Amino acid sequence: NPSGYTYSHYEIKGEECLVYYTANKHKLTYIIDNDIFEYEYSFGETISEFKELKEGYTVKWHDLLITEMPDNNVVIKGSYVPLEYNLTLVDGDNIIKYLVDCGDTLILPTLKDGINTFEGWFDREGYKYETMPAFDLTLFTLDPNSISIIVS
Repeated sequence: NPSGYTYSHYEIKGEECLVYYTANKHKLTYIIDNDIFEYEYSFGETISEFKELKEGYTVKWHDLLITEMPDNNVVIKGSYVPLEYNLTLVDGDNIIKYLVDCGDTLILPTLKDGINTFEGWFDREGYKYETMPAFDLTLFTLDPNSISIIVS
């Protein structure tokens, strides 16, 4: 048998004997932190680009990525790396900008003016965020669900 192939069958055609082989199949496993992705490829088959990324993250590979399936099972390990997004806090004319990793807990400043009760930071729809989403985010001290200014 040729390396990487298994005998399949033969066929007699006139005076010729045709021998057929099938490429061996193997598993390609990606382990990224606690996530496991398994694929089956035939020997010599071109490996598709890994595209099952978690939103807001990229992957740092610890092992060399392969482009063609060898004649054995392969395990490739990596770790998720969060992408950075812009966080903008707007308090009247005061604007503060940060770069924050996706998934990080948002520890936002509490404002005091001695008059109003600070209700927190809101997006334009009135939503409060506890962790950084996978997009740029602007938060305001003005609660868009009410007419009054929370912090002036």
